Amino acid sequence: MYKRFFSLALVALFGLSVWGNAGVQAQATKIGFTDHEVIIASMPEYGAIQQQLQQEYLAAQQALQSLAEEFQSDVEEYQVQQRLLTEERRAAKEKELGERQQELQAAAAKKDEDLSGMEAELMQPIFEQVQEAIDKVALSHGLDVVIRHRVGVQPVILYVNPETVKDITIEVAKQLGIEVPDEETATASQ
Repeated sequence: MYKRFFSLALVALFGLSVWGNAGVQAQATKIGFTDHEVIIASMPEYGAIQQQLQQEYLAAQQALQSLAEEFQSDVEEYQVQQRLLTEERRAAKEKELGERQQELQAAAAKKDEDLSGMEAELMQPIFEQVQEAIDKVALSHGLDVVIRHRVGVQPVILYVNPETVKDITIEVAKQLGIEVPDEETATASQ
C-alpha cells in the first residue's frame, strides 16, 4: 500500500514538474565526462601508494606462508604418528589441527580486509584531489553534470556526441599538474 502511494506521489510530482515547465523555454543541460581512472593512474601519488600496498601485501603473504608451512609440517607429523596415537589423542589432535586451519583462514581473511582498508585510506586524498579538480573544470565550463567514462574496463558511456558533451579528462589532469597519455584519452572519447 505504501509503495503504491509512493509511486502515485512520484508520478504526480513528475507530472506537475513537466506541466509546470511546459511554458518555460527548455534549457539544455550541459554534460561533461572524464576518465578519472586514467587521471588517477597518471598521478605520482598513485604509484607510491601502489608500491606501498605491494610491500604490505608481500609482507602479509610471507607471514601467512610461514604460518601455512608450520601448519603443514604439523599435519605431516600428525599423519606419521596417527597410527600410534590412542583414539582419544587422535581426536584431540584432529580438533586442534582443524582449529588451527580455521585460524589460518581467518588470519588470511583479516589480512585481506586490512589491506583493503589501508588502500581505501591511502586513496582517499587522491580521490578528493581529483574531485576538486573535476569540480573546478566543470564550473569553468558551466557544466551541470560530469559523469564517468567507464568503471574498470566496462564503459559507462556508450556514445558521446562531441558537439554537445565535453570530455574534460585532459583539463582535469592539467588542473592536477599531471599529463595523461594521449592514446588513453583518445580511447576514452570513443
